[in-house]
Amino acid sequence: MHPVVFVCRFAVWLASLLVPRTLRGEWTGQWMAEIRHGYVLLTERGESAAAVWSKLLRFARGAFADAADLRGSGFDARQTLGHPAFCLAAPLAVWVMLLAATHDFQNCRQALAGLPARQPEQLVLLSRPVRVMGIEAAPSSADFLAWQRQWKGAPLAGFVVDGPVLRVTPAFYEVLGSVPRLPFHFLGHTIRAIAPLDRRPVRMGVLARLQDPRRPADAEAALGRISGDNDVSVRIVGVRMREPLVFALAVFAMALGIGILLARRRSRGILFFAAKTALVEGALIAAWAEVSAGLPIPSSGAASLAAAYFFPGLLLIAAAVALWWSLHDQRSRCPVCFRRLEMPVRIGSHGSLILDRPGVEVLCLQGHGSLLIPAADPALWTAFHESWKDCFAQGGSK
Repeated sequence: MHPVVFVCRFAVWLASLLVPRTLRGEWTGQWMAEIRHGYVLLTERGESAAAVWSKLLRFARGAFADAADLRGSGFDARQTLGHPAFCLAAPLAVWVMLLAATHDFQNCRQALAGLPARQPEQLVLLSRPVRVMGIEAAPSSADFLAWQRQWKGAPLAGFVVDGPVLRVTPAFYEVLGSVPRLPFHFLGHTIRAIAPLDRRPVRMGVLARLQDPRRPADAEAALGRISGDNDVSVRIVGVRMREPLVFALAVFAMALGIGILLARRRSRGILFFAAKTALVEGALIAAWAEVSAGLPIPSSGAASLAAAYFFPGLLLIAAAVALWWSLHDQRSRCPVCFRRLEMPVRIGSHGSLILDRPGVEVLCLQGHGSLLIPAADPALWTAFHESWKDCFAQGGSK
C-alpha cells in the first residue's frame, strides 16, 4: 500500500468516529473506495508524486467536514431533552451546583443551629411593637436601662452591629453562655471582632435568656407588668432565624400536594411526576431559603417589609410557575415510557365543532400510543396494540 493511501485511510478512519454508529460502516466503505479510486486515477494520468499527495490529502480532509454534517443531522436534541432521565438529571445538576455555590447550604445550617451559645433555644430578643403592619422597633438606651433594673429573672445584654464589629454591653457573654470563636454569624451578620459598647446609642438590640423558652408569652407579660406598660415583645431568636426555612418547607409541601392532586395519572405516572416536581420545586425553594436565611435580622427581631411581603410573594409566584410547567410537561408525556410526545399534527376544523372538532394529535415515538388534545375538551390518550410498534423506528428514531 502506497504511503499516501495509508495516511488518507487513517484520516478517514479518524473522521468515521464522528459518524453515527448506524451509518459508520457504509460511510467508511464509500470513503475508502474513493481513496483507492482516486489514487489509481491520478497515477494513470501521470501526476507527479507531490501532486498525488496534495490532491489526496485535500480530498481526505473533506471527510471530517462530511462526518461533522452527518453527526449534526443525526443528533436530535428533542429526543434527549424529552427523555425522562434528562428531566430528572437536569434538576439534580442544579442541586449539585447549589451545594457547591452555597457551601452545602451554609446559611440554612446556621439558621437551624441558632446562635453559637449555650442552650441557644433560650435566647430571646426584646423589642417594642409599633402595631403598624407588624413592625417592631428596637429598644432605646432608656428602655434597656429600665428593663435591666426591673427584670430580675435573668441578665440582659445590649448590642449594636457596626459592620463586622459587634459592640456589646458587659453582660453579653453571660447571656450568651459562651465565648464564640471568631469569625461567627450573628443574626445574619458576619462578626469578625467584638468590642465593648462604650456609648449609649439611640437604638440598640437587647438580648435576654428565658428560664422556660416554651412559654415566652409569660415572660412578655411579666416584663410588661414590671416595666409598667404592655409595649414589650419577646421573640425567640432560634424561631426567628428558622422562619424562612419553615415557610419554604410549607410552600414545598403545598406545591407538591397540589401537583399530585392535579396530576391524574396511574401510579407509575404519579411517582415520576412526584420525583420530577420534588426536584424542581426543591431546588427553587432551597435556593430561596438559602438567600432568605442569610438576610440580616434587625435588632428588634422583626422582619423588614421586603422580607415579610416581597420575598414570600416572589417564592409563591416562582413555585406556582414551576408547578404549572411540571403539570404541562407531564400532560405532554407518554404514560408508559414518560418520553415527550412528538410529531404534532393538527386535525379537525374550527368550522365544524360537532363532527370534526379541531385539535392536535401527538405520538409516542416508541409506539405506545397517541394523545389527542382538543381545543376545549380534556385530552384523550389512545394506546396502540403491540403490532403497531413495527410501524415505528427502533428506539424512537428514524
